[in-house]
Amino acid sequence: MVKIYTKTGDVGETSLYDGTRVRKDDPRIVLNGTLDEVTCALGIARSKATPKVSGWICELQSELILVMAYIARGQAQRQKPSPQELEKRIDLLMSEYPFFNQFVLPGDDEVSSMLHLARSFARRAERAGLQALELNLIDSETYMYLNRLSDYIYALAISAHWESVINRVTKKVVLKMGQQADMGSKPLNADVARKLMNAGRNKANEIGVPMAMAVCDAFGLPVAFERMEGVLQVSLGLAPKKASTAIKLKMPTGNLAELVQPGKELYGLQNDPELVVFGGGLLLKNGEEIVGAVGVSGGSVKEDTIVAEAMVKAWES
Repeated sequence: MVKIYTKTGDVGETSLYDGTRVRKDDPRIVLNGTLDEVTCALGIARSKATPKVSGWICELQSELILVMAYIARGQAQRQKPSPQELEKRIDLLMSEYPFFNQFVLPGDDEVSSMLHLARSFARRAERAGLQALELNLIDSETYMYLNRLSDYIYALAISAHWESVINRVTKKVVLKMGQQADMGSKPLNADVARKLMNAGRNKANEIGVPMAMAVCDAFGLPVAFERMEGVLQVSLGLAPKKASTAIKLKMPTGNLAELVQPGKELYGLQNDPELVVFGGGLLLKNGEEIVGAVGVSGGSVKEDTIVAEAMVKAWES
């Protein structure tokens, strides 16, 4: 069994990487001990952080191990992290999240609070590093890195706070949407889509025109598709596009023919291959809320619209 205690430090000494014995209050040992505290505090924050913030923290922890190895060795075995890299990360975070020029009172959330604690340890590492610098035990670039370290952890703490706010708001919105759904809003699922398809098929048979029919959700993503025997091949692509066009522009596709004429507000959209600017695409609504759309193709514009209207009527019934 490997023992973790050696008893060699019982008189207040420890070893550097090369075996040199030094006192435990040697500036290098004090500095590395403080950086170890920083790394541990970062680890607690990382265990609670979102994946995005966790990745940033893990990257920093790995860098600190390289810095600590340099301090213990007296030379770098690998390229040391640079203060300029920390400056780039700080600038990036400050461009992505709101930062205010005022004192921050830690405690709003667990992750940012632990990062602020790590920041305070990093400030102590700056102070410990000054003596090591004056004794030529570390180089000036390493001390510059230590000086940027607390700034970067501060930026991480602020960013983590805003990520926490985003998560809380998202959860509340999702919960609210779920509550609204439970209060009687009609779902657009596979069973409902089949009901709409049945209504469309019956109307198509009634007018004697085989159709391609599509149903999509509020994001324009497909929920259901059906092709009747004998439908024109071109209609297989047009039906889904009509449904998604209605969603994208929040209006029936039949309204677009006039709006894409020269001089009109939507002129030019008729050249978009993903949009269909003639009838056959209609919206599905819960009250004023758009929850999906239907698209029909296979006959004339009038015939396509008749079948689409039958599907909407089935939705509303």
